Amino acid sequence: MIDFIKGKVAIKTPTYVTIDVSGIGYGFIISLNTFSSLPEKGCEARLFAYTIIKDEKIQLFGFISERERELFLTLISITGIGPKIALRILSEITPDNLGKIIQKGSVSSLSKIKGIGEKTAKRIILELSNRLVEKEDKDLENSCIQALISLGYSKKEAGNACERALTKNPKDLEELIKEALK
Repeated sequence: MIDFIKGKVAIKTPTYVTIDVSGIGYGFIISLNTFSSLPEKGCEARLFAYTIIKDEKIQLFGFISERERELFLTLISITGIGPKIALRILSEITPDNLGKIIQKGSVSSLSKIKGIGEKTAKRIILELSNRLVEKEDKDLENSCIQALISLGYSKKEAGNACERALTKNPKDLEELIKEALK
């Protein structure tokens, strides 16, 4: 599996880029978001990769950030969303804005994208909102554990305290740490 590639931009179009790595050109299908963030031809760039092998065809997808790649993988895991639609979403909506649209539950913002109807937009919002909440909770818990470890608690003590504190439904990291310290 290719995780990322670092090399010089050899060919750059709005939907495709070739990265030259020691004389070997790796071609990536990209979003407009990645295209606009890439440097000019001849400059060094780093792309996070995802490979799809289907019907004896290998496709490399390139992303300017790990977050964009994560969203792509989450999108293609939703029934009815393939790589083409996922890239279209990431081309029209930045990862940060997609998170805001999901939080607001804005079906109309997603259904404006070609190939996404109201039903699919609702499915995307439902699937992503569940996953984003789970990820935020996990990130919050990990941050709390790290804070407690830095205060001298063992990893096990910190984990138990944060887990207990999460049951109180804190609104932010500061409140979670305070509750864990009780």
